[in-house]
Amino acid sequence: MALILDAQSDLGSSEGIGTESSTLDRSVRAAAAIGEHFALQGDRVSLQIMSGAMPKRLMPGSGPAHFRRLLDVLGGAVPAPEREVDPANIRLGLRAGTLVVIVSSFVSEGVLVRAAALARSGLTVVAVDVLGETQLHNESIDVPDQLAWRVRMLEREREIRRVTQAGVSLVPWRGPGSLDMVLRMLTRRGSAGMV
Repeated sequence: MALILDAQSDLGSSEGIGTESSTLDRSVRAAAAIGEHFALQGDRVSLQIMSGAMPKRLMPGSGPAHFRRLLDVLGGAVPAPEREVDPANIRLGLRAGTLVVIVSSFVSEGVLVRAAALARSGLTVVAVDVLGETQLHNESIDVPDQLAWRVRMLEREREIRRVTQAGVSLVPWRGPGSLDMVLRMLTRRGSAGMV
């Protein structure tokens, strides 16, 4: 399983565990829960962090020691927009049959383009959406910025529709267990020879 964490932006406020969390907080927690599930059941898990500040990769591995390494890499995620992405490198050396899980707020069009390209290349791609109810609620944000946010959310909806049409399964993150239904569906499809 290839886990990709989008750390290009961090929206919302981060106030600690049990309170308000930013999109990067939710992304890291979601990626940790997903990585734990797969690594501790013996599946090989790789990790790539998409960030202009520190793109990092963790080679595939499994077990408790690998999961601790995965947590160390996730703990160092720094938000920064990614520079130009070479379309030839989008597949990242992933082999056929690899399950790709992308954890993101999907605010950047680039991550949606990457998800669609991976799906079109024949990989099984699950997109985990951590945006949730993140809004721009700060009184210091002026009306034009609020309008720009609304326009971006409308564009995002259109882009997500295109990505799902390309074969990407989109799942909102609601905590551990969020992927259960889509993974069962993909397993049934795989056993029927459709993946």
